[in-house]
Amino acid sequence: MGGFMALVMGLVLGFMRRYYPPSILGLGYWALAPAAWLIATVFFAAPGPWLQEMGRWLGNGLILLGFILFHVGCRRFFERPVQWRRIVVPFALVMLSLAWFAGPEPSYRMRVAIVTAAIAVTHTSTLVFLWQSGNRNFPVRMVQATLALHLCVLLVRLQTVLSVPEVGDLMEASTVQTYYLGAYVLAVLLLSIGAVLMATDRVRTELEHMATHDALTGTLNRRAILECCADEHERSLRYKQPFALMMIDLDHFKTINDTHGHQHGDRV
Repeated sequence: MGGFMALVMGLVLGFMRRYYPPSILGLGYWALAPAAWLIATVFFAAPGPWLQEMGRWLGNGLILLGFILFHVGCRRFFERPVQWRRIVVPFALVMLSLAWFAGPEPSYRMRVAIVTAAIAVTHTSTLVFLWQSGNRNFPVRMVQATLALHLCVLLVRLQTVLSVPEVGDLMEASTVQTYYLGAYVLAVLLLSIGAVLMATDRVRTELEHMATHDALTGTLNRRAILECCADEHERSLRYKQPFALMMIDLDHFKTINDTHGHQHGDRV
């Protein structure tokens, strides 16, 4: 189910990247994140002992990579630089640690703890960045809430892995495992939906700006000015306060346009 939902949302984000304006950044990284999560589910289903261990190693890495790609997409969406060294080096260390505890020193407990802690750190970084971006609209709030809830589940999972003497296998049916996997599937779905809503909200904002602002000067156009005047007039009637309108007429402004050109007149 999680892989199917990741596939659908990845396709949606991929088409959005193709047909949305190029000014909306980060859609490519957001589209790659569900693809990484989908491929991870395929690796987790690998048969045989050796292929199974290799599949789990790659699957854990792809799950972590998916959340990293989502973080990078958020940074690109808000036009912030991406410090790849701070991303690639920790990711490589995590993969090496997982390989060590899968081969020379096999320990399922340590592998779960490392992956859980790495995803928790990634969620924390994304949460801090979204909070610092200053955007408080509904899609961003939805992504923040999803990350916060999944972070709580990850912390509980980490505490359980480190404190419980017997840790069940990944494929073992248990209450803790069911909640953990269910939270992961829900987080994948909600984060993908949040990315779609964030991009759609950005398009709506740009269209509203184009409809209410002049393309040359960047000022409000006639329609937007009349709407603002109507709103202020209604407010003055509602609060029974005086309403004043100031108009400025520049004499002989046509001469400036005719002499120096319309672009110079727009700057004036």
